[in-house]
Amino acid sequence: MRRNMVLLSFVLFLSLSPALLAQASYRIKTRTAAELAAEQSRAVAAWCRLDYEGLRLRESTWQQRMRPLTTEKTYAEFPSILIISRYQFEPQENISTVLNVSYTTVGRYDLGFGYQPEPGQDMVTYRVEDKGGDILITDTGSPVPHVSKTAAVRWMKERLQETQSASEKAQLEEALKALEPKPAAPQPPSASK
Repeated sequence: MRRNMVLLSFVLFLSLSPALLAQASYRIKTRTAAELAAEQSRAVAAWCRLDYEGLRLRESTWQQRMRPLTTEKTYAEFPSILIISRYQFEPQENISTVLNVSYTTVGRYDLGFGYQPEPGQDMVTYRVEDKGGDILITDTGSPVPHVSKTAAVRWMKERLQETQSASEKAQLEEALKALEPKPAAPQPPSASK
């Protein structure tokens, strides 16, 4: 009887093993060092692109599009935004938990202070980790969104419609004037003799 029980257990184990292994194997993600470095680069590049497009400025778009890229669980309020013309990201060739991105800044809009031109460079260090087979950003390096001029203008126009504060409206209107200057009036053709 005992021998039959052992035999039955062994047969049951063998029949269930492929199913158990298949279920467990979805968590095991094997990749080469080059593939891992490429995944790390893709995660940070995706974050930078979405931030540039302004998706970090609203909680709903952060939750839907940016939250899956990071270990951060909650949306962080921001005191200001950096308006950038471009960012430069050098893809990693080697595995690293630290990736740097250089931003070319145009200006800064501070809540409560308004817009100030700030041409220059801003270097942000991102930290990434492999979490359950997915590469996630564990530190975004800066609590300040880095957005394009187009995204900043769109956000400012939306905020202008929403705010009840006269001082914030004035700051937003001044910022929009600085970021969207009216085109110069066409010059009449000069008469040449």
